[in-house]
Amino acid sequence: TTAGGAHRAVVDSLVPDADPDRQIQVDDPLAAMARLATLLRQKRAPRAVVGITGSNGKTTTKDMVAAALQPLGRIQKSQASFNAEIGVPVTIADLDPGVDFAVVELGAQEVGEITRYCRIADPTDAVITNIGHAHIGLFGSRENIAFAKGELGAWLRPEGNLVLNADDPYAARLAERTRGRVRWISERDSAAEFQVSARPTDRGLCFSLTSPAGCADVELPTLSPKVGLACAAAAAIADSLGVHIHDAATGMAAVTLAPRRMQVLARSPYLVIDDSYNANFESGTAALQALAGAGVDGRRVAVLGEMLELGPFAAISHADLGAHATDLALLLTVGQNARLIGESARSRGLAPERWRHFEADPGDAETVAAALDEVEADLRDWLRPGDALLVKGSNALNLAQVANRIAADQS
Repeated sequence: TTAGGAHRAVVDSLVPDADPDRQIQVDDPLAAMARLATLLRQKRAPRAVVGITGSNGKTTTKDMVAAALQPLGRIQKSQASFNAEIGVPVTIADLDPGVDFAVVELGAQEVGEITRYCRIADPTDAVITNIGHAHIGLFGSRENIAFAKGELGAWLRPEGNLVLNADDPYAARLAERTRGRVRWISERDSAAEFQVSARPTDRGLCFSLTSPAGCADVELPTLSPKVGLACAAAAAIADSLGVHIHDAATGMAAVTLAPRRMQVLARSPYLVIDDSYNANFESGTAALQALAGAGVDGRRVAVLGEMLELGPFAAISHADLGAHATDLALLLTVGQNARLIGESARSRGLAPERWRHFEADPGDAETVAAALDEVEADLRDWLRPGDALLVKGSNALNLAQVANRIAADQS
């Protein structure tokens, strides 16, 4: 067994310095993995497999669904963000004998990708969280993103359940493509079956859920109101599979939220929020709205990094995000296109002394490290007790380093 726990390696060519008896040579290792996982999905035969996709909120929704289903038996879910060509077959191949339910996260960067994953996981029920701008540079348009994400709903059988966000402008066309039963969730639509609202608490936010079966609250240590939609989606799946909302809420309240997704790293002497796992226009505006609503006595500061994989939509996406950053006491931008965030905010009223820009190339570790050191130094000079700091940007910029360093100094 290797240090990572592997007994065998699937390879397309033998590794000369490794034991040949522990190598399985195939023409295409990824295809072999997919085929093996497909066979194991059939053999394990869980009672249901819930597929989760969407532009934002997949991992949080996956964790909430898995927690809400706990009363039904043995549950397994995708680890971390295992949602692509390796992660999906690994998740399915890792299902234990006797597993009752599986919750599988499905990502995509091209049309047809989710259909390939459905052939492996064969989801019986599904959640499509939303249709946003994530990876739009690869897809070419939101319409293409909607078509790609809609492949999950199109896969379902008539007895399956598809949870959709009634607040999303693409939800109606997603509903048209499925043969399954559509369960609607919403923050705003009073006609939706499952509704959610949020109110602040000393711990974070309390999400009030209403459903056909009754009402329940879920309190979580988060400042992101969008987590409520993940709770509503989980309640809808749980209801569809036979779990009462009160039992589902109990499970969700015990969830440890994934790191670097609106994660509160410190509360005193100033609030530090790390949302640096990834970034796109929708998640950026949601993070800024959460910062605006944070219950602090001091000023609000944001470090906003470049948003990657936006292709020809990069300029307009960064400029549009800047329109939501005009009320900050201090805006620090990192990365070439992030300059457009600051320029947009300035053109809409942000005072010039409240914006500072730091150049960095996400593909050049040295320029990133230098920029982060400068950002950290600025923050140390500027922050005062009672302030709130949001750190948000694409993963390649490693902005979590700034958030962690600032938070580590607090007592």
